[in-house]
Amino acid sequence: MQVVDFLKTPTSLTDSRYIPLIDFMELSTNEDRDRLIHKLKLISETYGIELDNVKVRGELLDVVKLLRINDSKIARRIATSLFNDRDTEFFMQYVYRFRKYLKTVVIAPHYLEVVLEGEIRVGGRTGNVRRMYIVGVNDYKDTLFVNEVDTYVGKYDLYYDSNGIAYKYADDSDFREAFGYDVDALKPRITLGVDGDNFMKSFRVSGEIVFEVIRADIDYYVERLFKDHVRRYIAYLVSDFIARLLLDNGFSVPSSPEFAVPNTVRLFIPGAVTRNTNLEKVIMAFKRMLEGYFTVEMTDSGIIRASTDDFGVIMDLNVDHRYGEPRGDLVVDVLMPNDTDTEKRKYYVDIMSDIKKNVRELMNSEQTHVVHMGNHLIRLENALPINFTYEPKIKPVFYPPLSLTVHQAMEYIVTPKTKIVIEHVEHGNRELFFSDTYVLHIRTTNVANDYIEKRNVLALRRLINQYT
Repeated sequence: MQVVDFLKTPTSLTDSRYIPLIDFMELSTNEDRDRLIHKLKLISETYGIELDNVKVRGELLDVVKLLRINDSKIARRIATSLFNDRDTEFFMQYVYRFRKYLKTVVIAPHYLEVVLEGEIRVGGRTGNVRRMYIVGVNDYKDTLFVNEVDTYVGKYDLYYDSNGIAYKYADDSDFREAFGYDVDALKPRITLGVDGDNFMKSFRVSGEIVFEVIRADIDYYVERLFKDHVRRYIAYLVSDFIARLLLDNGFSVPSSPEFAVPNTVRLFIPGAVTRNTNLEKVIMAFKRMLEGYFTVEMTDSGIIRASTDDFGVIMDLNVDHRYGEPRGDLVVDVLMPNDTDTEKRKYYVDIMSDIKKNVRELMNSEQTHVVHMGNHLIRLENALPINFTYEPKIKPVFYPPLSLTVHQAMEYIVTPKTKIVIEHVEHGNRELFFSDTYVLHIRTTNVANDYIEKRNVLALRRLINQYT
């Protein structure tokens, strides 16, 4: 099996499903062929591109012709022969219905972008709108799909027809960019990988399903995932020590602190401060109390730095006065700084090393996970989901114990031992493997928000018609 770098689109010169671009131009505009050939040659010379041998799927020409038919019954019959039932309904409702606003058609070997533009009245409101729809070939098979997008892909001007509609050309790669991925990886069995100096490569593997394959040093990746959680936990442990220290000095403190952003543990001492309390003296007294246990430094801004061989934190003391009340709360914010010095100390090193060890052990375990994305069933064998719960060995005494939980939806660590099977009735089955250890993020192609909502409108209508 080879690592996918680039899959050439199957525009075979002998494939009867494809027509030359010049034929597409002639049949869609009815202009003189010699004039069009001259125009195409001029475009090629102007932009430095080779268009003479470009071939386009014939069904895309059928879509252009369909938009000129005024008889909706005939148009629907043709659309049904090109799209599946749901895409037919979407195309007729949102593209064909507004065909008089057609301003631009962008042609590529396997895609067509239809741009509708003008003052359109929808839902009782009139406004200037610009809607862009992409029609494409389903995994290079014999049916079409239609999506609404937010990206215009037209690059090269081709011609204008008698109705003033602009026809432009773009490569398949421009449409892939609009959908938010790099490569079509549509073979039944294939190995994915990231080559050269690339950090990431995204593959469309079936229908709208995209695999983002990310090069990653697993130890570095795991540390990045858990870093803020570990820093917050160490601040929690120090707050636990301070709470016990305050109890020993006669204070009453809550049995658990609050968490503030960013990664700050907030300890309240209820009602300890009156309107006459001198905060500077409070900070100095607090500093001297801590000096019996930590190495303590005071910054010019009144921030206390406390450290041992086990950890390093900063503490900020403030007052939270209650409106209309004679007393307020003393607030102690504890934060582990994001610097290399504190990350070299024992608590951080031990906790992070233990987390990495646990993740490595999980990577070596056999496991199977099944997820659904739309109508795709995705079975992942020996892929580790980013859904970890770590129980620290170092625990607080006064505060309740905490677990560190990290979850990244639809993200996995994959290795050469990983096998992923994708099943779909229309797009068929796929088997995917990986050339190295990567982080895999599974997502869908980029579409406009309106596309999702319009599909739901049509689904609700079908449901009402079916059951009422």
